[in-house]
Amino acid sequence: MPRRTQNHLCPHLNQPWGKCAALKDDLTTQATFKHLAQFSTISEHEPMDEASIDDPGMDYMPDIFPPDADNTKHREYFPVTGQVHGNAPTFMDLFDTDTHANKRKSNLYWPFDTKGDWEIGSWLLRSGLSMRLIDEFFHLEKIKQISLSYKSAKELRNRAELLPPGPQWKCKPWKTSHPTKRPLSLFYRDSIECLRSLLRNPLFADSMHYTPFREFRSAAKLVRVYEEWMSGNNAWRIQSQLPEGATLVGTILSSDKTNISVMTGDRVAHPLLISSANIAAETRMKSSQNAFMLLALLPVPKFLEKRPKVRGILGDRLIHACLDFVLEPLKIAAAIGIMMTDALGQSRFCFTPLASYMVDTQEALMLAGVAGKTSHLTTASYRQFGDNFRHPPRTARLTLSQRDIIRTTVDPADVAAYGREAMKFRLNGVDTLFWRDWPFADP
Repeated sequence: MPRRTQNHLCPHLNQPWGKCAALKDDLTTQATFKHLAQFSTISEHEPMDEASIDDPGMDYMPDIFPPDADNTKHREYFPVTGQVHGNAPTFMDLFDTDTHANKRKSNLYWPFDTKGDWEIGSWLLRSGLSMRLIDEFFHLEKIKQISLSYKSAKELRNRAELLPPGPQWKCKPWKTSHPTKRPLSLFYRDSIECLRSLLRNPLFADSMHYTPFREFRSAAKLVRVYEEWMSGNNAWRIQSQLPEGATLVGTILSSDKTNISVMTGDRVAHPLLISSANIAAETRMKSSQNAFMLLALLPVPKFLEKRPKVRGILGDRLIHACLDFVLEPLKIAAAIGIMMTDALGQSRFCFTPLASYMVDTQEALMLAGVAGKTSHLTTASYRQFGDNFRHPPRTARLTLSQRDIIRTTVDPADVAAYGREAMKFRLNGVDTLFWRDWPFADP
């Protein structure tokens, strides 16, 4: 993508009220709704107990253990809670340090004059209308009689850009080892800044968990309850390996290719979303809460390579390489920690392991580095799916050890030969897996 085009696109992406913002919101809503729709009634059902989870053939019947009369759940928290290291600016503190904060004290709708002024401007910027059509709207005789404080599309957009910004969009031209039909560019935001924005969000202040816990149906501890990631064994295990007083901030990712044919002519986008496992599931899993942020737009390439299998490997390698680049700050924070601020302005020493990656089965195989018709959870291939016993789990250690064996016999640069050798282990030919150096990550 030409640099001039890149320099024009990034301001459009950073524009809080514009056509690109509307498209970003639509992509985020589509991707979030697709992955969360199946869980949309989570609060309407009783959680499953351990026996139900361990027995895949169990016919789910009503709980044989009646709840206590007061229906009070019992929690055991991790012995050492996350410590607070002083105070830091809250979201509102940062909002009020903006250059134009004083003007908002006397006018809540600044940089617009009145509420009506803001409502019309907000609608126009999010309508998807082009700059030319917005200018034509302003030239209508009836609109001229309203006496708006802005007279053109350019002036309206400049007003919106005076608002305090969120995590900013960046563009990185992406070079590939094999030629593509069009030059590739990766649009992304700082992953740490996005996670900080979620933790600092005052709307989530009453829905945050900062300490792992074990939850039971009652004080008798007969039935274990799993409703949050922080209530699981994995969060407890990771917390036990962190420095004393550290705060565990689980990272949730989600991605899926999405058709955007209406505005771009049968184009495909590959949005990457980010959220935090610390946000209560009841809040996080409602799309109206906006608990997922658009982190990156992964490139969707068209390689000129004629061999389909090689094209597939190149596409998978590209996704892993882009994820490796975008998520690098989170990997560093998961290894050595980083200071973050919660919604109450309390500074915490945080670690950011990968808690979950929400994808469909096809993308789960690609991310795990596994070939098609193979389980990404066990070592079973499609011919073994009907076996009456459980195959060994496919762990990160196993996959990386198999990759190291392949490296000793084939050069990863020889994509075709590497792919053939990888298939012997039921791997997809990706040599540099994005999760390889992410502490505690295990697909």
